[in-house]
Amino acid sequence: MTASIPIYHRVLDATTWHEPYDPDRDALEKVADLPLPDLLSAPPRAPGWAVAVEEAILDEWVGKCLAYAWRQMNHVDGSEWIADHKIRSLSVGDVVVLGEQAYTCDPVGWSPTRMGRVQQQPTTPKEGDK
Repeated sequence: MTASIPIYHRVLDATTWHEPYDPDRDALEKVADLPLPDLLSAPPRAPGWAVAVEEAILDEWVGKCLAYAWRQMNHVDGSEWIADHKIRSLSVGDVVVLGEQAYTCDPVGWSPTRMGRVQQQPTTPKEGDK
């Protein structure tokens, strides 16, 4: 099984689109399970005695995964994962989940957050359905 990063778009409305993500107010819609390359598929581990080193390594891995998610979910040069999928780019207020920790995309960087309400994706009618 390939490791992946769940990607959630914040469901925007006319009154809150310009405000920061609020998990108590904003609904999320899962739009992708972004496959991770093997290099990022599991957080590296330090020797058991090196707790501070392991935390630094884990922080670096999280940063690399978030940077990878941002790049793959935005149109930069056409080589990104999103180029083959019909969804909008990752935007401020959208949420990425690594393990059990959610992160919200900020105007600059990321902030740890918690998941808001996840709404069901609308079903797309099959060709020929009315």
